[in-house]
Amino acid sequence: MAGNASYVVAPAPEAVLLTREAVAAMLSVGVSTLDRMRAGGLIGPEPVRLAGVKWHRDELAAWLAARRPDGTLPDRKAWSRRRAAEAEGRAR
Repeated sequence: MAGNASYVVAPAPEAVLLTREAVAAMLSVGVSTLDRMRAGGLIGPEPVRLAGVKWHRDELAAWLAARRPDGTLPDRKAWSRRRAAEAEGRAR
């Protein structure tokens, strides 16, 4: 009966780290624009350097969810302060 064996193929897990191209697509900008935004401190989450520049998916999603009513996103300094305050609140 080995010839009739059926296998279930699980879907691939979502990437935990997002590439520059994926983040640029999420923000609807080009990669070079993303690079300028990152260099200017306009991208809140800090990327990790692992075979290129990548961002943690969950942190990027939290940053996007923190969009202000006027449509702007927290810059790197504001995001760092917010994450530190959240961490301090959890530590208590």
